[in-house]
Amino acid sequence: MDISELPAFLGTLRPDTNLWTFIPGNAEYHGFPKEWQNAKPDARFSCRSSVADFLEVRIFRMDTKRVGVWMYTDWN
Repeated sequence: MDISELPAFLGTLRPDTNLWTFIPGNAEYHGFPKEWQNAKPDARFSCRSSVADFLEVRIFRMDTKRVGVWMYTDWN
């Protein structure tokens, strides 16, 4: 994502500091590239979701003009 689009994207999130979200450790969730699994995000948001139990969002700076946005959601 172009870094100039990041503020508008973040404005759509519903972060909740009282909400703890996570990425499951189950084997079926380990298909993510290693650099995403091991990298430390520049920002992390635990969010409420209107269609799921929660939304985990992590932002990674790719270079001076781009960020990577990694999202995970879950529902019962």
